Amino acid sequence: MESLLTLYNQPYDPTEPTLCFDERPCFLIGDTVLPLPMTGGNSKREHYEYEKLGSCVLMVAVDPRAGWRFTRIFDRRRKQEYAQFMKELMDHYAAHRPEVRRIHLVQDNLNTHHAGSFYEQFDAGTAHALQQFYRFHFTPKGPVGSTWSRSSSLQSSERASPGGSPTKTHWSEKSWLSFRSVTKSGSRSGGSSR
Repeated sequence: MESLLTLYNQPYDPTEPTLCFDERPCFLIGDTVLPLPMTGGNSKREHYEYEKLGSCVLMVAVDPRAGWRFTRIFDRRRKQEYAQFMKELMDHYAAHRPEVRRIHLVQDNLNTHHAGSFYEQFDAGTAHALQQFYRFHFTPKGPVGSTWSRSSSLQSSERASPGGSPTKTHWSEKSWLSFRSVTKSGSRSGGSSR
């Protein structure tokens, strides 16, 4: 924990930003009965039934000091998706912020969160470039470590809003509310599978 506090206490270096990474499963649901729209004096009315439209995984990297986030949505959470996300993030920095030499990446210590995922997905040259670009910092296990990612949880909640999400399936208002209730309950801070 002390190493993370030391990292967060360092002055901001635009050539080596610190990003928080997290992922969360999202269950996509839709209405089976069309809701009744809001009318004068009555709020919008929804039926309690819903249909399951599948699931996805929202991956997000947040630079809290710069007020910036990078998100992608995948069908599954595996080493392949983790490696693909990290490559897209590196490519984004190469295209838009070439002055960035390295990223300090704060993340959970899951079985997919390591440089070996890069070597399983990409050729050795690309995997090595990814490994050199990221410096991994893992959150501690236990209750202290489970609360580190409030900012990425909040960012992922904003990303999943019906108006701003480029998901394959349009999220209904009901799915947004159920998504928000998981985020607000604190039972799954950050949404990583544990």
